[in-house]
Amino acid sequence: MKNSILQVIILLIILVFYACRANIKSNTGQVNTNQMVDYQAKGDSVALLAQQTFVKALTKAIADSGTHYAVKFCNLNAQTLIQDLEKANNCKIGRISDKTRQPLNAAKDDIDKKMLTDYALSHQSSQPMDSKVVQDESLFKYYRPITIGMPACLKCHGQVEQDIDAKTRQIIQEKYPKDLATGYQLKDFRGLWKIVFKR
Repeated sequence: MKNSILQVIILLIILVFYACRANIKSNTGQVNTNQMVDYQAKGDSVALLAQQTFVKALTKAIADSGTHYAVKFCNLNAQTLIQDLEKANNCKIGRISDKTRQPLNAAKDDIDKKMLTDYALSHQSSQPMDSKVVQDESLFKYYRPITIGMPACLKCHGQVEQDIDAKTRQIIQEKYPKDLATGYQLKDFRGLWKIVFKR
């Protein structure tokens, strides 16, 4: 009888010890699965809104004054278009690519480079990756693929002689002298949305 009571007491001590350890881990900065799911859902929502904001603004710019004007518009307004979204969601919204138009949109670190490589390879497979969240110290980095989704995209990012007219090419060269973001075809992998949340 004493042995049974002793075994129960030891078992309870072990359970309390592991429960305390789990609580300490949670309080010292480890992230549970629910938090990652929350950041992914928030990232999905913000990326969709950012995409819709860009498409709406650029479609209007093209309709108003042509593709060459849309290039100028994007050059002047790309960051402004998403500032309200950043403030509302306490995050930093950007795009990264290995074929940049704006050099500031290049990969910033090893995680960015790995994500670009992984997503590019995944895009060629039968099961392309969807959005993903990666923890980097106190930051949560959300990534989502960008593809050439509409024929209108090719007017600025397609084949230079075939899809992009001379006036648009000239503006691209003026505004983005280090441009690499042409030569794409419909449904090609273009890069990634990158949304950074602070913990």
